[in-house]
Amino acid sequence: MTSLTSSIMALESEGRKPIVVIFGQEVAEKTENQAGYVVNLRSTIARAHYMARKHLGRQACQIKELYDSKFSFQEYQVGDVV
Repeated sequence: MTSLTSSIMALESEGRKPIVVIFGQEVAEKTENQAGYVVNLRSTIARAHYMARKHLGRQACQIKELYDSKFSFQEYQVGDVV
């Protein structure tokens, strides 16, 4: 779990206002060019996936460090009861 919202991943910020207030009514008008919309959508999704992978990678390292700090290595010799 990345603990990132879809707004942060797609827009790189947490929205506090309605989309119409931020971008105005032009949002619906800008989607007329379908090819441009698809290119922008793909780049937005790719950026969101990159951010999620980067965040998950950092989180995995932190979890590994925590696990390793609590792990106690027991060295066994031949004949020891396991």
